[in-house]
Amino acid sequence: MINWKQKLTSRKFWLAVVAFVTNILVLFGLPENIIAQICTTIMSGAVVVAYIIGEGMVDAARATDSDEKIYMTAQQALALLEREAEKDESE
Repeated sequence: MINWKQKLTSRKFWLAVVAFVTNILVLFGLPENIIAQICTTIMSGAVVVAYIIGEGMVDAARATDSDEKIYMTAQQALALLEREAEKDESE
């Protein structure tokens, strides 16, 4: 199965897309300045897509890390309460 997150953030993928589009545009005889504008627009869009996906991955990792910290803090609080209860019982 294709990993689209990895594919859409790959510079090699976007360069391949631009090369393909450039060849098609040359085949149809478009002027060089139009071809350059189209290729620049594709690469600009690729940067935006890669940034959005990258930030989403960072946010997801950060959320997972926060969940683990909250879980560990809850475990520590429970252990502290158990120790306090044992102290109360021993007195």
